[in-house]
Amino acid sequence: MFKKQNEKVAIIDSVPRAIGNVQLDETIKPLKNASSSQSYIGIVVPYFENQIIIDPDFSVLIDSKSASNQNSICILKDQLNSSLSKSQIAGIIIGSIAFATCITAMIIYSIYKTKKDKNLVSNITLRNLSN
Repeated sequence: MFKKQNEKVAIIDSVPRAIGNVQLDETIKPLKNASSSQSYIGIVVPYFENQIIIDPDFSVLIDSKSASNQNSICILKDQLNSSLSKSQIAGIIIGSIAFATCITAMIIYSIYKTKKDKNLVSNITLRNLSN
């Protein structure tokens, strides 16, 4: 659910320094039930004397990938044993056939256009030679 940011930087006593995030769920027991979940995150900063300025961008903590764990509260029970439905398989097959048809048509048109251009060039060359 949470991911580490490789290089999170804060300004500590007017000097840019690296900081980090730590999940504190082992020491502080978070709320977990069937409809919600919470987690505690700590920010690890080096010693400072006067001030620290941290960018409040919390998007570095949030992972946008869906949960794949079977015990996760974010996954529906029907999704656990899901496979492709018949309509999805039919859509994939029809889409693949349409894609292959388009590629074939493009190749045929390219060959036709190349032959037509060669004929045109040869006709122009013959006209120039005859004049």
